[in-house]
Amino acid sequence: MLLIKVPDVFHTRSIIVQRRRQACGLRRNAQAKKLEKRDKTLKIITRTKKDFRRGAGLALVGVLALSACTQNGDGETPTGDSAAAGSLAGPINADPRTFNPAQATTNADYQVARLGFDTALRRDDEEGIVGGLASDYEASETGVELTIREDAVCSDGTEITPTVVADSLAYLADPDTSSPQAVQIFGSGDITVTADEEAGTVNVETTEPYSELAVGLTHPAAGIICPSGLEDIEALGNGNVEGANSGQYSLTQVESGVAYQFEFNDTYSHWPYYSEELEGHPAQAIELTPHAMETGPNQVLTGEMDFSQLEYHDVERFDEEEFNFSRGSVGEHFLVFNHSDSSPFQDYENRVAAAQAIDQEAYQAAVNPEADLIYSAGDAGVECVIEDPEYMVSHDPDAAAEVLNGLDVRIISTDVIGTSGSGGEYIQEALRPTGANVSLTNTDTGTWVDTILTPDDKESWDVALWSAVNIGGTITNGLSRVVGDTVEEGGRNFSYATNEEADERYREALAAEDEEEACEAFLETQEMVLDEVVFVPLTSDPSIFVSREGVTMRHIQEREDLSTLRIVED
Repeated sequence: MLLIKVPDVFHTRSIIVQRRRQACGLRRNAQAKKLEKRDKTLKIITRTKKDFRRGAGLALVGVLALSACTQNGDGETPTGDSAAAGSLAGPINADPRTFNPAQATTNADYQVARLGFDTALRRDDEEGIVGGLASDYEASETGVELTIREDAVCSDGTEITPTVVADSLAYLADPDTSSPQAVQIFGSGDITVTADEEAGTVNVETTEPYSELAVGLTHPAAGIICPSGLEDIEALGNGNVEGANSGQYSLTQVESGVAYQFEFNDTYSHWPYYSEELEGHPAQAIELTPHAMETGPNQVLTGEMDFSQLEYHDVERFDEEEFNFSRGSVGEHFLVFNHSDSSPFQDYENRVAAAQAIDQEAYQAAVNPEADLIYSAGDAGVECVIEDPEYMVSHDPDAAAEVLNGLDVRIISTDVIGTSGSGGEYIQEALRPTGANVSLTNTDTGTWVDTILTPDDKESWDVALWSAVNIGGTITNGLSRVVGDTVEEGGRNFSYATNEEADERYREALAAEDEEEACEAFLETQEMVLDEVVFVPLTSDPSIFVSREGVTMRHIQEREDLSTLRIVED
């Protein structure tokens, strides 16, 4: 059920700069907290409970001021040189399936959504969550109140009021929209969206506690669609609605399979409240060429393109003194055991033995040497994640063979994990010396998803190699697949594992009112499922971005964001 309330009274609200300064004063010295994940010695970074908090050491309940903490302390939003000029060109891996952010499912969908649609809140390397179309927010067990900034306008000049934001979020949350990302953004409860023009706020309330709601509102699928876009959803999906964009760019030319042209919106000046200024200026035009990931690196080297994603084997071709790099992650790789009655991995000893057969570093070498080892349900860009190998099962193939010899094991993987499906092939070859009778289905992603998420197919596989796309960077993205309600019960857990204690602690994490309390519960949930060897964490799924001299792009909390593309040359 969805309820939208929009009062008739309009009242202009001022943004209180003093509150921003107070938030800056409370901020931790984040430079000391910079991620060290690129240390090639694979140094283990152990966070304290204090480190897990996203904000400036503030409780989740109460007003959290979001602001630009510039060195001069003037409270202004950091933008660098905001005058757009020049053009940039680069590849994307496929044609976008949709230009409607609420329907985004692929990486290409997310990339174009970031260019065209701003979110109410944004991720930030130092502050955790900062303002986008909202200047601040107040979170509670039942929802989030957003204070909408005054200076934002749509690409056609329409003012982005609380009503505009509320209408877009209501459309996203509406069950009739069937947004693939709605549960990740809002949780599983019924959603009420209320706009209050007099107060300048939008309230998003849920009937089921969801401590990740503020994080969810940073997801590119939560991009705010302006009124003209909501009036013609079909045309919006095709990219044909003028004035629909709340972000920096509008789509101006579509040639499917050839190129997508984006032009900077001259009305745009409502920059996100990043704590670290983006140097340089945005491009006036950005051209994205689909199905050009293989040729993209060559075209950057020859000067035909300005930026490209890289596979690990292309990295050494670029001199770091001549090109700019940005590194992050799009998700993680996990081995998930099927706990249903038809699988041998309903048995704890068999799960331990299979985990003993897997060598993380060998998997890393087989799939992507640029990846980082992970030790729980998320990568280094995810908050509240265990980053210590303490809970990992030690590699011991001899012990594994004593248990698995003669056991039938059916692996399901996809051909996109590693070169030509090398990830699934590694798992097969790691289990085969134990004497197990191992079969591998290395299929396309669509078939993998259909098989894993269809309860009637749970008897067709025993262990799944999962490449988790975690665009939102949430701990629930991975954790909800191995704990809580199963897909058979209408949930996300495709391991079919049942652990009442872990399920209860997970529910407490989702219902927590304090960020530290939520993290503690998420951490304990991870410990419980790792103790039971419900899954085996493997590696991050790297995102490596290269650009020519004079062009930069920034990963924010490990996640790629094309809206941060800047031209920095004179």
